[in-house]
Amino acid sequence: MKVLFIYPNAGSQTGFNYGVAHMAGVLKAAGHQAACWQLCEDIAPLPDRDAFIAGIRAAAADVVGFSVVTPQWPYARQLAAWARQATAAPLICGGIHAGVAGEEVLASGLFDAIMVGECDEAILDYVQRLGSGRSTEDMPNLGTRRPDGSVRINPVRPLPEL
Repeated sequence: MKVLFIYPNAGSQTGFNYGVAHMAGVLKAAGHQAACWQLCEDIAPLPDRDAFIAGIRAAAADVVGFSVVTPQWPYARQLAAWARQATAAPLICGGIHAGVAGEEVLASGLFDAIMVGECDEAILDYVQRLGSGRSTEDMPNLGTRRPDGSVRINPVRPLPEL
């Protein structure tokens, strides 16, 4: 499967998301494709709606994952709304904001799922389950909205061996 990670850090320091890079490496080692699109005006001009939609379509990802810190939540919300216009791929949200405000992220209606905790193993589990058509409902580290609108956030798995 092909995963596109989006790291929106506009108006912030030019930084590198080591967590996303590591998850991309885990996916690649398991035979999947992974790419990261870092959005920071100090790296390149921020895309407008049309350019962002074109970028999402060009990526042709099977899963689009956002890594979000709380100050970037408003921007991430806008990007997710544009992504919804560009792809039918599942949109997932991880990072600090999903961990501390998971119900808010899911209530936005923009994301199909959130991932909480350390997701080095969880992202691979999620992608493999989706790729094989298996349910992700009981998957550790995953949060979703149920059909009745309630939120379910599963327990996290043990920390990975460092």
